[in-house]
Amino acid sequence: MRPVYFSSLTPLRGIAALLVVLFHCEIFVAPLMDKHLSLFVDKCWIWVDFFFVLSGFILTHVYGEIFAGGVKRPAFWKYLRARFARVYPLHFFTLLWALAAGMLILAAPMKDAKWSNLFHQIFDLRGFPACVLLVQAMHLFPTPPMNTPSWSLSTEWWTYWLFPLMMPFLAASGGRMQRMMNRLAPGSRMQKLMKLLGPGGFVRRLIWLLVIAGLYTFVRYRLAGRLGLPLSQRHAETLNTNSDYAFPRCVAGFMLGMVTYRWYQLRALKGLLQLDVVFGIIVLALAVSLHFDVNELLTVALFPLLILAAAYNGSTVRRLLSTRPAQRLGDWSFSIYMVHMPVYFTYRAIAPLLGWWIPQGFYTVKADYWVGWLSACIFLAVTVAIASLCYRWVEVPARNYLNAPRQTDIPSEKGAPAGKLVIKQRVVRDGQREISK
Repeated sequence: MRPVYFSSLTPLRGIAALLVVLFHCEIFVAPLMDKHLSLFVDKCWIWVDFFFVLSGFILTHVYGEIFAGGVKRPAFWKYLRARFARVYPLHFFTLLWALAAGMLILAAPMKDAKWSNLFHQIFDLRGFPACVLLVQAMHLFPTPPMNTPSWSLSTEWWTYWLFPLMMPFLAASGGRMQRMMNRLAPGSRMQKLMKLLGPGGFVRRLIWLLVIAGLYTFVRYRLAGRLGLPLSQRHAETLNTNSDYAFPRCVAGFMLGMVTYRWYQLRALKGLLQLDVVFGIIVLALAVSLHFDVNELLTVALFPLLILAAAYNGSTVRRLLSTRPAQRLGDWSFSIYMVHMPVYFTYRAIAPLLGWWIPQGFYTVKADYWVGWLSACIFLAVTVAIASLCYRWVEVPARNYLNAPRQTDIPSEKGAPAGKLVIKQRVVRDGQREISK
C-alpha cells in the first residue's frame, strides 16, 4: 500500500532550510539583528533539530511497517540503498565544490588573522576523507570541515542505520520485542506486560519519551559543555553540538519524530491541532521562544506539535502549504541546505580578486543592519536559484540512477515477452525529500 503523501509537511522543511541559511548569513556575511533586542536569528540553528524530528516522522511513515516486526537483510539493504541514493550524491558534489572554493580562499593572502585561522580549520585537508566517510561530526574536528552544514548529514546517515533496529520497539506490532521478552520470561504475566507495552501502550510511549528527554538533557547539560571539546574550547550549556558528538542529538530528534508519528496514528489531539488558529499559535510560540532565547529543550518540544498541526490541518493552512511555490521550496530544501555554504565560499574566494565587498560576518566591527538584510536577501535569492538547478541536474538524476533497478535485480514478469524485463518502481514523496522504495 502506498503511504499517504503529506503535502503540508514539504514546505516546512524548505522554510526551516531558509532559516538555517539566515543563521549562517549572520555568522559569515553580516549581522542581521542587535542581540540586545532579539536573538531570533542567532537561535535559528535549532531548525536543524526540526530536520531530525521530521526525518524520524517521515521515515516511520514510509518504512515503519517494513521494519515493525524486525529487520530482514534484503529490506534493510534496499532501504539503505535508497537513503544513500537520496543524500550522498549531492553531498559528494557539494563537498568537491567546497574543497575547490576553499583551496582558492587559502591561496589568497588574508589580512585578518581570525578569518585566516577559521578558514584553515574548515579547509584542513584531513577533513576531506572524514567527510567522504560521513564521520566528520564524530568529535574529530573543532569546527565542521569542508561543506560545514554536512555535519548534520553525517549524523543522519548513521542514524539511518539505527532506525530499522529502533522501529520494532515502537511499532504497533512490536514483534521482535515480544519474541525477545517471551524468551527471557515466558508466561501469562509477560503477556500482560506486553499488552501494556504493546499497541497503543501508554507505558511504552512513556518509556520512549523518557529516553528522548534523557538524550536531549545529556547533550545539552553534560556532553556539549564538558565532554565535547578541549578545555580551552568548551562552551556554555547548549544543544548546538555539531562537530563535537552531534550523533546523540540527531538520534534524540529521530526518536522524537518516530513517537510523533505514533501519536499521529492514534490521532492524538487532532480535534485541537487541526485548527488553523492553533497552527498559528504554535508558529508564534516558536518565534517567541527564539526571540527570547527560551530553553532549547522547550523549543524542540514544540516541533512535534508543529508537525502534527500541519499533518492534521485540512483547511486554510493546508491550502497555503500546498501551493506550487511552497511545494517547490520544500522540494529544493535539501539542495538549499547543502549548497548555501559552497555558494558563500565561492563568493569569498573571488571577491578579493575582483575587488568586491568582502563580508565580515560576526567579525564586523560596526554593524549596519540594512546592509546585512540586503546582503542576506541577495544571498538567499542566489542560493535558492542555484539549489533549484542542483535539484534538477544533480540531486534527482543521481538519485534516479542509483535507485534504477539493475538487470540482475529484476526477474521477467509472468506473461512478459521473452528477453524483456518489466520494471516496477515507486517513488514516495515526503515532507523532507522523495524516497524511492
